Amino acid sequence: MVDVVDYLKRVFIFSQLSQNDLEELAKISSVETYKKNGILFYEGDPSEKIHILVDGIVKAYKTDMKENEIVLHYFYPNSLIAEMANFHHIPFPATAEFEVGGCAIKIDYNQFEEKFIKNLAVSFGIIK
Repeated sequence: MVDVVDYLKRVFIFSQLSQNDLEELAKISSVETYKKNGILFYEGDPSEKIHILVDGIVKAYKTDMKENEIVLHYFYPNSLIAEMANFHHIPFPATAEFEVGGCAIKIDYNQFEEKFIKNLAVSFGIIK
């Protein structure tokens, strides 16, 4: 079984959190592995999870009317992916696909917002 706390400790934005806070965060998180071409999320999906790339490379793209991919960005390990969609409570604006196999942490955004973002002491630790 994957120890989610170990993965969370490696993420720079959580480096100032206490062990207790990391364990609470792990309760609302999961680590998922993907093969090459695995889809993290599709354009238009609800932004219910925060996605943090742990391993691999992810491309974010849109598709034009002729089904051509328009690559918007490549993400590398320890990157938040499309977090602004979470913050604004809007659907994901693009599709995110793994270029190579890898894994990502998924965090329930509503619970994260309630338990961590709205808690000033914890959110300050994340900002630091």
